Amino acid sequence: MTFRSVFSSFFFMVIAALVSVVVVLTSYACYIATHESTLLPGGYPTREVVDTRQFDRLRLSDSLALVVASAYYRAFPNELGFCIYGDYSDGGTITVTALHADSVHTDAGQVHIFCEVKDEGPPIIGNIHSHPGATNPAYPCTPSPQDYFSLFSSNRGVMVIYCGNGSGVTVFRDGRQWNFAWR
Repeated sequence: MTFRSVFSSFFFMVIAALVSVVVVLTSYACYIATHESTLLPGGYPTREVVDTRQFDRLRLSDSLALVVASAYYRAFPNELGFCIYGDYSDGGTITVTALHADSVHTDAGQVHIFCEVKDEGPPIIGNIHSHPGATNPAYPCTPSPQDYFSLFSSNRGVMVIYCGNGSGVTVFRDGRQWNFAWR
C-alpha cells in the first residue's frame, strides 16, 4: 500500500464521519424546533370542559322522550338533531330541561346542529341525533368516528344517539357509553 492510497482512504473516512455528524446535528435541530414546548400567548382563548366522570345517569322526562321519538319519525329517512339544554347536579344526574335546534343542516350524510347559547336559562350540555340507517337489530347503536370527534372537540358533556333498529346509546365525554331501547 502506498502513502497515497492510505491517505485517500483516511480522507474519505473523515469526510464520511463529518457528513454523519452534520446529519445528526441537523436532525436534532429539527426535532428541537418541532417538539419544543411553547407557552400560549397571553389572552389565548380557553374553554371549560365538563368532567362527566361524576355523573352516572341522564334524566330525560317522558314528554321530552316523546318529542324525540316523534321528531325521529318526522325526519326519517333523514337524521334528526337537537341540542340538549339542562343542568349538572351534584348527585350524579344530568337533568335535561329542554331540547331545541336553531338550525340543522344535512350535508353528505352528516347532520350539523347549530344551537344558540342563551344568556338566561339552562346551558347547552350536549346533543341528540339519529342514525336512521342503522336498522339491523343484531348490531347495537354505536357512535361514528365523526360523533366521537364532535363530542370530544367540544365542551359539551353528553351525546345521545337514536338508531333505526330501536336501540340507542348515550355517550359521556369521558368515554363511557350506555345502550338503551327507545321503542
